Amino acid sequence: MCAVNMTQDNFEEAMKQLLENVRRDNTFRHQAGRDGLFAIFSLLGKDDERVQRYRTLLNQAMPWIGAVNQLIFSRTFVCAPSPNKTSIY
Repeated sequence: MCAVNMTQDNFEEAMKQLLENVRRDNTFRHQAGRDGLFAIFSLLGKDDERVQRYRTLLNQAMPWIGAVNQLIFSRTFVCAPSPNKTSIY
């Protein structure tokens, strides 16, 4: 149903279904609910009111996801070499 809602531009209902998947079993299909929400968030953009609301709901459902969610939307990726290894860039 989620895919059908997305093809009909009914993102609110799609996000609702994906969030329910996360709440019921966040390991379902390798975290498909979380990944689906991230995909919709990217599509709609961080300034969309629905994205802001569902990011909050996702953070409440999966508290550890807050740091990952922030990293994805800040587009700040830090790659630091391990202090015990030599890195070639």
